[in-house]
Amino acid sequence: MEDLFGDWTLITAWGGIGSNRGRMHSTGVASYEAGVERIGEIARRRAQRGYASVTAG
Repeated sequence: MEDLFGDWTLITAWGGIGSNRGRMHSTGVASYEAGVERIGEIARRRAQRGYASVTAG
């Protein structure tokens, strides 16, 4: 997400579905494209660990 100063921030959240023990972390990224690349890295790592992708609907 782009903040008011034009900087890009990637916000990641994790925790069990239905659990209130989840966490959030924000990381600055150089650009939108760098954020998309970082999301791809996270998705690949999660897939290697056996996590299934779930979309809200």
